[in-house]
Amino acid sequence: MKEIIFKYLKSLNINGLATFKNAPAIFLDQAPDDSDSRWDGSQYGRIIYGLNLKDDSERKVSGTMEIAIAYLFNNKGYKNLLEAKKVLKKAFEGVFLTDADTTISLVWRKSESFQEAIEGQTDVEVCGSILTFDAYAFPKHSYLPLDAVGSLAKHIDEHWDVTVINHTELDEIWKPDDEEVVVYTRLDSMQPGTFPSTYACTWFTNNIKVHVISGSDVNADQFIMNLLQDLQERERFVMDDGSPFFINQLAYSTKLDPLRDGQVSVRGQYGKLREMDEESEEIKGITIN
Repeated sequence: MKEIIFKYLKSLNINGLATFKNAPAIFLDQAPDDSDSRWDGSQYGRIIYGLNLKDDSERKVSGTMEIAIAYLFNNKGYKNLLEAKKVLKKAFEGVFLTDADTTISLVWRKSESFQEAIEGQTDVEVCGSILTFDAYAFPKHSYLPLDAVGSLAKHIDEHWDVTVINHTELDEIWKPDDEEVVVYTRLDSMQPGTFPSTYACTWFTNNIKVHVISGSDVNADQFIMNLLQDLQERERFVMDDGSPFFINQLAYSTKLDPLRDGQVSVRGQYGKLREMDEESEEIKGITIN
């Protein structure tokens, strides 16, 4: 993921960056020492970025990303700083970044400016800003042998013109337009089913959260209404093995955050056939009148 962020930063062509090893001065976590011979002339401007993701069972903020940008404090440097802040905030606000394991979305939280003297050069100052973004992770999970979460994602993908994060091959760097609707499904909880299990079938109850993300509240609300009506009328959707997922309860809350919580809950159950013992004796002696 950090390599993808580097690629995105480089593609933005931020003005006024110094050159290090024949490349723009963009670094992960820490910049090389100012005395490093691989600098080509000035050591400013520069960008230092960091990404910190953490597991969170309640799925609150999944982590943070910080981008620190600094220029020499003069008229040109200050102008470059103001321009760079606008470019970076616009580029990363609402972007989706995807690697082999997960997709993250970034939301700007704050910017903090600073001004300081360069160590050992009291007459030379740098000006800069630290942009902080909240990072929300959308991991790619699949549940075998039966995947209710993936099956609901497939159902949504097949019936509406929306982008389903866990049922679409996203580009590494993707920013939807304001009218687009983005959907993510995830498993919230799992319990034994309320249907009685039998020798041949075991029942499970799943509660699935559906995140509906869009720059347009109107489009998001309309999709949610369409989804709820569709599932209420069908009372089921098809699992990956062709069996039904029976819907028991649907819920929607406007108070839940689309990125953090997911506004829609789909609760229901499905049956998993038991593997039969090959050595089981054939039932005999049954008479049907």
